[in-house]
Amino acid sequence: MEFKTSTVSRLSNILLCLVSLTLIHAMTYSDIKYTITEEQPIGTHIGTIKNDFDIRSTMSQEEYNNLVFSLFSTGNPYAALFKINNRTGDLAVGSRIDRDTLPICTFTAKCIISLDIGVQAGGAFFRKLKVEIEVEDINDNSPSFSVREVDLRISESTIGRSSASISGALDSDTVIFSVTNYRILELDTPFGIQFEKFVDGSSVVNIIVLKELDRELQDLYTITLVAEDGGRPASTGTLLVNVIITDVNDNAPKFIQSSYNITVKEDIELNSTILTLSASDADIGENGEIFYRLSAHQAENVPMLFSIDPVSGNLSVVDQLVYVPNEIMRVFVEASDKGIPPKISQTIVYVHIEDSNNNPPQININILAGWDVARVSEFANVGTVVAHIGVVDDDTGRNGIVTCTGASDRFGLERLDVKEYKVVVTKPLDRELSSVHVVNVFCQDNGVPSLISSRRFTVEILDENDVAPRFTQGTYFAKMEENNQIGDLITRVSAEDLDKGINAKVTYTIIDNGGLDFKINPETGEISAYVTLDRENVSRVILKVKAMDGGTNLKLTGEATVVININDQNDNAPTFGEASYNFVVEENTSIGSKVGNIIAKDPDNGENGTVLYSLHSSPTSYFPFTLFRNGTIVTAKEIDREIESRYDFRVVASDQGRDPLRSVVSVAVSVTDQNDNQPVFVFPREENNTVTVSYFALPNTVLTTVTANDADDGQNGRLFYTIIDNNVTDIFSMESETGNIILMRKFTSSDPIMFTIKVKVEDKGLSRLSSTTYLIISLSQDHEVNQGGDNNHNFLIAISLSCITFVLSVAILLVICLIRRHDKLKSKSPKGYWLETKSGNTTPGLIPKGDELKKANFPLEHDSSSNLGKSKDDVQAPLFSEEACKISNGLKGDTVLTRHDSGHSSCSEQRNNSDRITISTHQQPYDLVRTIPMEVSLVRSNEQLWTKPYEQQSIARRVSSSPASHYSIT
Repeated sequence: MEFKTSTVSRLSNILLCLVSLTLIHAMTYSDIKYTITEEQPIGTHIGTIKNDFDIRSTMSQEEYNNLVFSLFSTGNPYAALFKINNRTGDLAVGSRIDRDTLPICTFTAKCIISLDIGVQAGGAFFRKLKVEIEVEDINDNSPSFSVREVDLRISESTIGRSSASISGALDSDTVIFSVTNYRILELDTPFGIQFEKFVDGSSVVNIIVLKELDRELQDLYTITLVAEDGGRPASTGTLLVNVIITDVNDNAPKFIQSSYNITVKEDIELNSTILTLSASDADIGENGEIFYRLSAHQAENVPMLFSIDPVSGNLSVVDQLVYVPNEIMRVFVEASDKGIPPKISQTIVYVHIEDSNNNPPQININILAGWDVARVSEFANVGTVVAHIGVVDDDTGRNGIVTCTGASDRFGLERLDVKEYKVVVTKPLDRELSSVHVVNVFCQDNGVPSLISSRRFTVEILDENDVAPRFTQGTYFAKMEENNQIGDLITRVSAEDLDKGINAKVTYTIIDNGGLDFKINPETGEISAYVTLDRENVSRVILKVKAMDGGTNLKLTGEATVVININDQNDNAPTFGEASYNFVVEENTSIGSKVGNIIAKDPDNGENGTVLYSLHSSPTSYFPFTLFRNGTIVTAKEIDREIESRYDFRVVASDQGRDPLRSVVSVAVSVTDQNDNQPVFVFPREENNTVTVSYFALPNTVLTTVTANDADDGQNGRLFYTIIDNNVTDIFSMESETGNIILMRKFTSSDPIMFTIKVKVEDKGLSRLSSTTYLIISLSQDHEVNQGGDNNHNFLIAISLSCITFVLSVAILLVICLIRRHDKLKSKSPKGYWLETKSGNTTPGLIPKGDELKKANFPLEHDSSSNLGKSKDDVQAPLFSEEACKISNGLKGDTVLTRHDSGHSSCSEQRNNSDRITISTHQQPYDLVRTIPMEVSLVRSNEQLWTKPYEQQSIARRVSSSPASHYSIT
């Protein structure tokens, strides 16, 4: 019965506590309520403020779309357990929530956390919402005993009743998930259990003796006590209990009241007694001796603020109390006897603290949008809210009336509620002028004396992309060597942006690369060449580069010019304008005259492109030219074409680079002729100027050939001949091109035996040169004469000339051969008769007169070799007439004089029937000449024979006197 009474009493106390908490909670106000279970994952959605509270009707659609939600954390440590999406208002779990460890949830049936959430709509609209979140318990803890093993002493006389008490297991869970049942694991023990659960969650387990105990039979029992919570399935904890059979204390102390309510002022003097607690115990002795203590399971600040005297039960204040509106402190007090084991009971003391001190206002600054510091865009309009100011002053009356002001050049305070303000922009902002502003907040109550609190916070001005990047230089100048490697760094450009963050992050690009492959590092601005540069093709490159910031909505840019000058390397050899050079210079040109220019170009620059010229090899002493270093060729000596008509040499063009490059070209200088040589007669000359011709030569006969040489070339060496003696022009003519002297008419008796002719040879140069000489033509009565002068002498001259002019030997020899053939005159002997007696003596025949002479043809060969060693008479051919042949042989018809192959001659008569009469002799042809000499007297007596012209006379050539030849007269 006593056990039941105690249980009912404790249950009533718990019910009273729950009713009190419910009433207190009902007194609080909230706009939105949510319920969640503990231990939810971080980020678990709780609710959407925007949807769960009707704020749409209080604003425009634009404001509704631009709502910003802020969770006020200042002064509320539980706000850190949650987080809110500033734009959507989604409230979610922010960190692990363990209901069993939250002070606000300890010893309460309902765990409710209050939050303040600010709602801002872009401009001046602002509202604070009260949100309550009930955290429901889950069975996440198992019952746990404070020790693993305990010893109990039970009197052996005890039976049918509680004989020992054990401190029950603790379970941090609450209500149904706390400890709900105990049981003994062993089935054959003489013990049963009863337990009692207290309002603070603790419990006491009583061991009930079910059977009589006999200490002499068994003085020790070991049982396992199992604690179960209300989970399904239940979580358990165990305690090993050693039951020692003795006598036990079986009555617990009892408080006069199950709970106490007291009110104290916050300024109560320290160590003052606020309540005296009293309990009674029906036991006697130590089992009935009571002492008091504070329960170990309290709110953390209770043992620091209160203490209880263990003997008297006086509850005292040991530290300064602080008035907190709507807050009731709960103090758990225990009464324990000194039995073994002791029995205890508990009571709860509700302490209401009254405001009595004038405390300074407490300023809570809540930054909007969930930032740790206040931030606002530099584009923010005047009136934009940046922070919420909440003032806490728990004083009552005048002491609790507070007024706040703000001090800043760009921000001010506007009242929201009695103790709430919003911080707004009062003037336009410019981050580039000032990026941080300090806002001072002063709050003063109306107490006497008045108390003032102050706090300050900084507002960072968020950058907007309102400044374009600017290069450190408008134009960058860089140099680079040609023939660079791919990827070589050229220069680096840099741009500054006064904006901040992404708006100041500059990236670089090339917008005009000059048609070549250049790349720029977008982060560093380093420009590199990805093309091998050739200064000869491009000596300067102009790039356009752009710097662009990282603005999200609008990107701003700046531009600069990069001028890259390509430095020259000596990588090009001089190049001649022509594959070879051919110049022409006139002989006898004055010394220092310009012959021509050698031109080579080198596309390199400076010394690398400066070209100087030199001869490839050292010139000989007779080299007639000088080559200047600028490539000009001039004459250095007199030039005679007749000595050398062409000069070939090589010229070197070298640049002046550190490692000079050179090229070689062939040069030919041709010497043109100047008419500086007079023609020189080859024939006639002073030692050979006479030619003998036959008196009987016929008109148009070439009597001889005048020849001359001219060392000049071309027209200057081309000769033409003339006779300048007018006295003989009716007798002789001269072919101007060949020099042939031709007989114009037959010689007459009135003509002299010897003619002296003045002959002129002249070249065809512009300034003509000429020579004259005299040719003597001697007439001879012989039919066969030497028309070419002294052939032996001419031959020797030809040999001499060929030796002197060895280089022109072939041409000269051809000319000499032509001259020799031309000088072999044709000779024709007049008709006559050869008379031969049988004795071998010759007798000249009668010479007929005038036209009675018939034509005679003698095939002759002018062979000087056949005349060697013969007398003049041997050479002259006698006349042998047809009439003489007739008379000597008594012939009447046509007469034929024939020389046969056998070497003899014959004379025959040609009759109508072609019969022939022949006279023969056995002498050789040249013997025949000796045997029929012309008598001088005959010549003189027939003088008219030499003076009367012969018709159709011709001079034939003398042919070789071979045995096969013959003479024939018809």
